[in-house]
Amino acid sequence: MSHMAQKFDKEFKRHAVQLVSKSRKSASQVARELFIWQKTLYGLCVAG
Repeated sequence: MSHMAQKFDKEFKRHAVQLVSKSRKSASQVARELFIWQKTLYGLCVAG
């Protein structure tokens, strides 16, 4: 089975990081709501 990398535009990345930093939700919850892996979200937050 192949694994395809997801590509996110700048607006999506900004929105994801903002949700984590400004909401009272955990990063895990935000990742589930955005249908992305938690590890991916952490990477966006660190890079952001």
